[in-house]
Amino acid sequence: MFNPHGSISLHLSPFEYRCKISALHCLKMCLLSVIVLPVRALATGLTFLLALGLANFITPGYSHATLKPQRDLKRRLLMPILILLSRTVYFLGGIHWVTVKGERAPRSLAPIIVLGPHSSFLDSLAVVVMGMPSCVATVGHANSFIGGVIRVLQPILVNREDRHSREKTVSAICLRANSREDWPQLLIFPEGTCTNRTCLVSFRLGAFQPGLPVQPVLLRWPNRTDTSTWVWKGPSVWKLLWMTFSQFTTRFEIEFLPVYNPNPEERMDPRLYANNVRSKMAEALNIPTCDLLYDDFCRFQIANECGLPDPEGMVYLHALLRTAFSFERFEDPRQCENASYRDWVHVRLEKLLSIARHMGYLSQLAFIDAIFPNVQPNERETFLLNKAVQHYAIESSTGVDFRMFITRACLFLFASDLRTAIRYAVMAFPPKEPHFPNSPTEPLAMSGSYDLVQTWAIRHSDAKQLILYLFNARQQGTDILELINLSVECFDQDTRTSDINESVPVHPDRLYAALNAVSLPFPRSYLQFETLLSKTLGKRGRPLLHFDGTITSDLRPMYPVLQTKGYRFRTNFVAPQLNMARRDHLVPMEVDPASSGDGDDFMRRCSEFAEVTHTDNALAMMYLQDREWNLEKALSDYFRENGGPSNPVTRAYVDLTESDDQSELDKSVMFQRSNILNVLSWNIDGLDKTNFHVRLKAILSCLKSELPDIVCLQEVVLESLDALRTQLEEDYHVFSATDDSHANCIHYFVALLVRKYPGISIDLSSFAVTPFCGSQMGRQTVAIDVLLDRSRWSAKDVTHPPIRENNNQPSPPPLRLRVITAHLESCRDGGTERKSQLKQVWGKMLQLSTNSNVGLSQTQVACIFCGDLNLRDSEVSQLGGLPVGLQDVWEQTGARPELKSTWDPIRNSNAGRFSKYVPAKHPQSHRYDRMYFCSGGYLKPIDFGLRGLERIQKHTCFPSDHWGILGRFVIMC
Repeated sequence: MFNPHGSISLHLSPFEYRCKISALHCLKMCLLSVIVLPVRALATGLTFLLALGLANFITPGYSHATLKPQRDLKRRLLMPILILLSRTVYFLGGIHWVTVKGERAPRSLAPIIVLGPHSSFLDSLAVVVMGMPSCVATVGHANSFIGGVIRVLQPILVNREDRHSREKTVSAICLRANSREDWPQLLIFPEGTCTNRTCLVSFRLGAFQPGLPVQPVLLRWPNRTDTSTWVWKGPSVWKLLWMTFSQFTTRFEIEFLPVYNPNPEERMDPRLYANNVRSKMAEALNIPTCDLLYDDFCRFQIANECGLPDPEGMVYLHALLRTAFSFERFEDPRQCENASYRDWVHVRLEKLLSIARHMGYLSQLAFIDAIFPNVQPNERETFLLNKAVQHYAIESSTGVDFRMFITRACLFLFASDLRTAIRYAVMAFPPKEPHFPNSPTEPLAMSGSYDLVQTWAIRHSDAKQLILYLFNARQQGTDILELINLSVECFDQDTRTSDINESVPVHPDRLYAALNAVSLPFPRSYLQFETLLSKTLGKRGRPLLHFDGTITSDLRPMYPVLQTKGYRFRTNFVAPQLNMARRDHLVPMEVDPASSGDGDDFMRRCSEFAEVTHTDNALAMMYLQDREWNLEKALSDYFRENGGPSNPVTRAYVDLTESDDQSELDKSVMFQRSNILNVLSWNIDGLDKTNFHVRLKAILSCLKSELPDIVCLQEVVLESLDALRTQLEEDYHVFSATDDSHANCIHYFVALLVRKYPGISIDLSSFAVTPFCGSQMGRQTVAIDVLLDRSRWSAKDVTHPPIRENNNQPSPPPLRLRVITAHLESCRDGGTERKSQLKQVWGKMLQLSTNSNVGLSQTQVACIFCGDLNLRDSEVSQLGGLPVGLQDVWEQTGARPELKSTWDPIRNSNAGRFSKYVPAKHPQSHRYDRMYFCSGGYLKPIDFGLRGLERIQKHTCFPSDHWGILGRFVIMC
């Protein structure tokens, strides 16, 4: 039924229409079928053929690539006649009167008209009533028998055989909508499919990509007998025509709503624009909206037929698995000689099972990180995740029942092989009596002394829970204890339920045999679901795992984790050249009692790992679960694999014999930090006064939470500078271009922050503000030398200095790091000056590198230059590329495309909100913010990420119109 909050559930599909006609109306239709229908059919057919011939006469030799509107004399004279003939076709078919409400806006105010809800081919009457404006159609329809009627509309044609057709169509819509030529208005049905008008389904974005005003138009068929609904499951075309011709009259209403003018956020975000227009139309129609697809409703109906537990939750689970385990998620299997899609699936599934073994319940954020650890979920995936959370969060206090989720996922993934599915599903529970190989690298095959079936067995209580998760057998009248008894082979006629020996473990193969022995249909319900879905949806309903060849019942060993160029977590910030720990085979984890704990304990270890390594919980979970949740071992391996210290990470304990105050201060365990330098550069958009204080608060919060070692900020104004110095006084030294009275700064400038802690000192005499002489915008560089004492660097953030094993060991020389930040000349017209400014800074960096040993006999020198450089890639090429000795941090850390754009008007609604330099059509993303370095081998970049990607809560804006860039460097000893 309908949800009162504006959404629709799976119990009532908008793609299904059951025609219900009363006996009286049926009698009326039978009489009219004999008396009226033949006359209407003949008259309508003849008139349509006449209109079709006239349309072909108007458009001889029509080209699909026409770039100019057709305004010849023949068209002007004959189009009114064609419109009259077309209206006559519908009139003779029984649609006598059309009620028009509201006022249609001219093209100058609304170049695009969006109509909905779209229910059948009869909605084309709206095109005729509006004077036959342009539309979007397929090439196949334009070339068909009735193609003349379509071609006369000067449509935008979609070629479905061209895989780039979607992009070309969007581009054509943008060009047509922004054209100054005398094109007719463009009419679009944004739903892109036919529904039964009970809701508005998701809008396609083509009509909203140009960011121009649109006029919403509502279509209604207020008839007692619905003869105008043509959906996937409903009457055929010929039956609808018969029903329409057999009515006395058919009413049709068109209502023009006021023109919808998008705000700046909507112009930059087509999805937001489309959703808001859809909400307005749904409110006027008094119907809900629906984000579900036709395939979702098919899954729900089939799940009901097959008797799956919680059919609605199963729909979202199946749809999530379809995308999470899709072949597109598998990154280039050719990178590893022995890798395959099958291997990737097994490793992926094992990681999820490992999480379920240790944490049966996950928070919503941890659940998302587990399902999509490598990428940011798209809109469809986010919708499915939210729905899955609603269905699998048994209690809000405990979170998502991840064990239920993953066990059902195993049955879906291996629906054609119940034995393999059960073997995987039991691995979501801790083993009762594990017996593992002596060596972690010893093969774990399905045959031999370490047969997985013989080693992995679960408790009685877990087996009962598994049966309830998978089949809901209790509701189907099956005694679960009977299944358990059969699985342990200890059940007979005289044994009472209370006498069952629950100490006997339950093995997966015996559980599988017991399920087959009960001779009930529910163990095969998942296979039945997959079979019916494939018959209903064809290719779209293919099995989730489509390997080459058939899936055998052998549980393949878990293959080594692939070494990839990087894992892209939701935070968009992990080491891009991270070498994943390799395991020759899966070995079931034997949890050390000393390291075991509940879910809160595991999450605490994840948080500690993330805090120490400056990464996130997703990466922490991956490292910890592969190392039996041994925090110290995970940290040691992480730093060894990512350029950290060669010695294992050690713990520095507090002397508890000291004063009580000191004990209270240092009760917690402190970890020595690796020699990693974090540098953040961010244009904070101080010139935009919209939500200024809210955005500034978000930026300050980000700096306080992450505490980068060096922060370079651009577009700083006096008010934001005061806030930086007031709120970050305890953590940072703050320098700005205003500190130099000779800098002649305009009302915005750059600032540089250096964190306060032992191991870092500042050479105040090196502070310099250097204006660019040719700048028309008052631009300058700010530079300062930061001295990094590497003998203390590994102990930063620790209250006490590190313990040195050998006091006679000489301290390594300090590293003098020159930090330069700038905001180079803006706009395309400033390209010449911008390149000149860039060459000046590059020259200073090269000079510093060349003269690094002059006068600095005991000091090693490196340089980092970062900021909003407003650079285009072509400008760097025009300068001959990067000079020898300089390196780009983004390029050196993998050049990941998802981290390339730092000024992105497509994703960031702040970008260009009030800038005339942002085109209304075809908004482009740029890598304006960059980070260069020359180090002489003393700095090694290991990471590059973006910051400010989250919208501010309770607001629609981001902290800035630029993403911040965060680089991480290892300081080489």
